[in-house]
Amino acid sequence: MGERKVISKYYPPDFDPSKIAKTKVKKSQYTKVTTMLPMSIRCNTCGEYIGRGTKFNAKKETVIGEDYLGLKIYRFFIRCKKCAAELTIKTDPKNSQYICEFGATKNYEPWLESTDEKEERLNKEAEEKQDAMKALENRSLESKREMERLEELEDLKAQSARKAEIDITQILENSIKKQQELEREIEIEEEKIINEVFRNRENLVSLDDGSSTKSSATQIKRIDNSSDKFSSLFSNGSKNIDNSTSNDNNVIKEPNSKFKTLDNIKVLVSKKVEDEKPKGLSLMANYSSDEEDD
Repeated sequence: MGERKVISKYYPPDFDPSKIAKTKVKKSQYTKVTTMLPMSIRCNTCGEYIGRGTKFNAKKETVIGEDYLGLKIYRFFIRCKKCAAELTIKTDPKNSQYICEFGATKNYEPWLESTDEKEERLNKEAEEKQDAMKALENRSLESKREMERLEELEDLKAQSARKAEIDITQILENSIKKQQELEREIEIEEEKIINEVFRNRENLVSLDDGSSTKSSATQIKRIDNSSDKFSSLFSNGSKNIDNSTSNDNNVIKEPNSKFKTLDNIKVLVSKKVEDEKPKGLSLMANYSSDEEDD
């Protein structure tokens, strides 16, 4: 049974180390990096759209024989998320962008001139070469556009200067003052309405008092003396009933009650009739005896 950890190795007597071939490990020309996709692309094999910011484990290499003003150009190898097809992207330091080299197409390339725009530009240049008047017209139009743009820029500068002069705290103070003035006006209007309502009510109360004083002379009589209590009630009972039916239908009257009118407010004051106290037995009373009857 062999050892798990070999400490000593056996070398035979005929061992010659010079005969052993030396194997060199080749360094891979790629470096593995984790990158995020700098733009949105579309896979040409499966048509899958890959958005900007998608993470990939990519292989990076330097492009041999290509550079821009001494800057190196790098190539990245990635695989599609759906079909695992190989996609290659290359840096473009001239336009500060990336180029889809193989297996994918970029969705939007703003720095590239479209074919229609290129055709229009070439046709315009050819017309200007053939016709001098056309060239003058185009130049005048371009100068006019430039003047309009300069005017717009001046207007924008003036607006920005005005905005810089304005103080935000002053604007807030003015808005708060306006709100306070509006609130004061609303309060004054409410006070006027309330005063008018109370005045009308006082007039109505005064009219009601004038009409009620006449009837109250016959209806209301304050009874202070306990001796005249029953006599005054029975004497004015019939009169009170007749006058009450004609003047006040909403107030219920009871025989032993007193009414008071204070500023069109009727107060019902009921006075409880005292019960007669039981009289004590007198010793001098005439009592008949059974003996006399006999």
